[in-house]
Amino acid sequence: MILRNFACLIQTIHPDSCHIGSLVRSTTVCCYICSSWFCFIDLILSITIFHICGHFNILLDELASFPLPTNSSKISVVLADRTETIETRMYSDEELKLVSKKLKECIEYHRFITVYTNKVSDAFGPVLLSYYMFHQVSLCLLLLQCSQMTTKALICYGPLTFVLFQELIQLSVIIELIGTMSEKLIDSVYWVPWEYMDVSNKKTVAIYLLNVQKVIRIKALGMAEVGVTTMASILKTSLSYFAFLRTCWPGEELGEKVTQFKRYWPYGMLTLCSFYFFGGVVYLILYSHELAFYEISHAYICVFMALVCVTRLIFCALSKKYNEVVSQFVKEIHLFYYKDKSESAMETYKKVHKLSHLYAVFLLGQMTVGLIFFNMIPVVNNYADGKFKDKHNLNGTYEHAINLYLPFDAYTNFSGYIFFNICNWLCSYICSSWFCFIDLILSITIFHICGHFNILLDELASFPLPSKASEISVVLADRTATIETRMYSDDELKLVSKKLKECIEYHRFITVYTNKVSDAFGPVLLSYYMFHQVSLCLLLLQCSQMTTKALICYGPLTFVLFQELIQLSVIIELIGTMSEKLIDSVYWVPWEYMDVSNKKTVAIYLLNVQKVIRIKALGMAEVGVTTMASIIKTSLSYFAFLRSVE
Repeated sequence: MILRNFACLIQTIHPDSCHIGSLVRSTTVCCYICSSWFCFIDLILSITIFHICGHFNILLDELASFPLPTNSSKISVVLADRTETIETRMYSDEELKLVSKKLKECIEYHRFITVYTNKVSDAFGPVLLSYYMFHQVSLCLLLLQCSQMTTKALICYGPLTFVLFQELIQLSVIIELIGTMSEKLIDSVYWVPWEYMDVSNKKTVAIYLLNVQKVIRIKALGMAEVGVTTMASILKTSLSYFAFLRTCWPGEELGEKVTQFKRYWPYGMLTLCSFYFFGGVVYLILYSHELAFYEISHAYICVFMALVCVTRLIFCALSKKYNEVVSQFVKEIHLFYYKDKSESAMETYKKVHKLSHLYAVFLLGQMTVGLIFFNMIPVVNNYADGKFKDKHNLNGTYEHAINLYLPFDAYTNFSGYIFFNICNWLCSYICSSWFCFIDLILSITIFHICGHFNILLDELASFPLPSKASEISVVLADRTATIETRMYSDDELKLVSKKLKECIEYHRFITVYTNKVSDAFGPVLLSYYMFHQVSLCLLLLQCSQMTTKALICYGPLTFVLFQELIQLSVIIELIGTMSEKLIDSVYWVPWEYMDVSNKKTVAIYLLNVQKVIRIKALGMAEVGVTTMASIIKTSLSYFAFLRSVE
């Protein structure tokens, strides 16, 4: 709210204004009232739901601690040829009275919770309806405003967008808690020891069980249930309009409706990044003799980042191979299609899904922090030097995050500075997006490939052994010995042959797709590692100034790039590690119990898995941890050399 008011204040200030004070006061009061009612009503509803869930928890504990009969009795059962005595447990008369009383207390408590929850639903129903309708409309518009990527738009709408997203998610999750706790009642009532009760109490439990089948939920105007499902629907609709982040998504190949804007937007980004690359090169050629050593290294970093972005746009956004690989991942490779294959496959799917989610959030946070620090430092420096006091800036030149050779004056003219600053924010956003999102898609793809390897390893580890043992007589010189051996039967051999074929086909399927990924991302990885080889030593050189400005501007960027190099190399190395495990797994298949035909199949399979599967850059150089270590070692050596000649 403060950032939004501050941005509006800057926008409305004019030298001739005489009512600025009253305008600021009225705007601040209005925004304070709106934000208060947004937050305080949500707070009251959330606290109420927390207490309702607490009541549900108390009721669940009461049902879980239902007493068992203390004494057991014996019943004689007369059969046709004999009489048997069966020990049974039943409540005594005194215990039945206590059980009946406790049942009535639980039912009354449940009725009390239900009635109050319905009252809450009636009271907050109109508020929730307007709340979710507001989010359905506003989130799309706020994302559209943020997609301008201007300083004004991000300061004004960025915090508001984040807060509204967060409020929608947290309130929906909190509301969903009531339904979750209510669903737990079904099992809790069923597990009450009704089998030891008399008929009257059994009827009471049956009616109670029938009653709790209807899950209690908060409704908007008593009609539409609200919660996580509603939230997911709103977020899906809102994000579908946010085309800025969907450029690297192969929507056309997946059969989605692609607008003309989405189809031609990559060409616009390619044009902008190419302009920044060639503009940076010309700037270095013309002004390198006038620039300080650290300014030259900064310009080189920007040029190489623009070059990496250009290569990613060419070989990803405009590449048929990339679109086919991602489309196949969504349609066939995703572990969602394999999770029901076995219990192990389901566990693998859950782990990969959780890892992918956490990695995506982590990478997006890194990108946001690096983007803001990289672009805000020059703005803060210009403000601190008083360059915004005079629009003509006669005292010096404006500082920019990225320096180019331009056909207009952006270094002393205020209008030119504003326009170029907005372009810098946009280009920085595009570069950071393509750095992080392509890494994210590649990493998630590798996570799922490793998941497939894990499923295959479990299939090989659970290969069945022969069910029966047979005896073979061996005639020796002085005696006949009987040896017990195990061999597959004819029916088992058919199943073994079928399972071997399935494992081989599965391995071939993983190998073919991994090679496709290597071909699609090969040029990107080559330019990526070349960029790291050059840029890391320059970034370390910038940070070695040890000034506040240098550390704030280049520190996060250096950390993010180092960390991205390490994490992507480790993730790529996972494929080789999982592939190496196949060698032992195939060898430990019980081939010694098979016939000659199946043994030959295992031998060929074992020979095939000796070749470890790895991702390669341009199909030539294997990339992974070894490449990463070499780059870091070389970068540190160059850094030490540049420090000595500075």
